[in-house]
Amino acid sequence: MTWKHIFWNDDFIVTNKDDWVYSLAAKVFSNVQFEVFCAMDNWKEWPRFYYGVWDLRLKDIFLQILEVVKKGAREGPSAGNNSPRIHSIIIADGKKPHISIMMFDKNEKPILEIPESADDLQYFADISHMT
Repeated sequence: MTWKHIFWNDDFIVTNKDDWVYSLAAKVFSNVQFEVFCAMDNWKEWPRFYYGVWDLRLKDIFLQILEVVKKGAREGPSAGNNSPRIHSIIIADGKKPHISIMMFDKNEKPILEIPESADDLQYFADISHMT
């Protein structure tokens, strides 16, 4: 298996697992959950979750991350020009968090398409039993 990698909010995230899409998305999602905790500013409603425990209310955010990882991850040993830069921000809209994601190529031009997949939804349901 080759190494797959992605830059997300200036963090270099890498894996060599066969299920690389889910592995990278899970690593990104754990960081995003912490960003939700900070952005929502209501720690009773949105408690801090730790790596390996997923908040079911963030399913839509996970699916967005998964689609971006599928399109954005690259393979090989180098991450310089080979990986696009992905930036995200959590937007607190009342009581529900939303994520805004933008992917840039090496020339800083935006790239973005986000469809949803039933298979990805099933993966989230399978992994979220840990909560």
